[in-house]
Amino acid sequence: MRYLAIAGGGLAVVLIGLVVWLSGGRGPAAPDKGLEQLIATVGTARDRATKADAPTLAADLLSKADASRAEGERLWAARDAAGSTKAYQTAAEQYTEAEKQAQLKRVQRTEADAARTKMAADKQRAAQDAPAFARGLGLERQGGTMYAQLAFTDGTTSFRAAGGLF
Repeated sequence: MRYLAIAGGGLAVVLIGLVVWLSGGRGPAAPDKGLEQLIATVGTARDRATKADAPTLAADLLSKADASRAEGERLWAARDAAGSTKAYQTAAEQYTEAEKQAQLKRVQRTEADAARTKMAADKQRAAQDAPAFARGLGLERQGGTMYAQLAFTDGTTSFRAAGGLF
């Protein structure tokens, strides 16, 4: 019995030694300079996307980018430098795309705001008993729904059409 206990303990020591030898005798490795630079680029790209209001205007793309970044971190922790690099590169590209989409949506939102303002002025001058007034109200509601769904271009179209009916 005693021999088996010693042999079992010896096996544990051998396994621990094997793990240490395979890991090069050190803890988790630090990223190389290229990967450190890529990680910094990912952080900067996320900051730019956030400042462009991507959490509101491009939430789906931002979420995908965050998932790619987390995957990069997970792969690095698993010591998969190539996989980690690929995931971080994907994250950087996705953050850049989220920033671009948010910037485009901001421009579209500004156009929709202007169309809604003009429509409201047309509505105030309109005769509420005119036959087209009710259709204009329907288009106004439709525009508001599209706007709330971040479909600003469609909202703009509806607001302009409603303004034309008032």
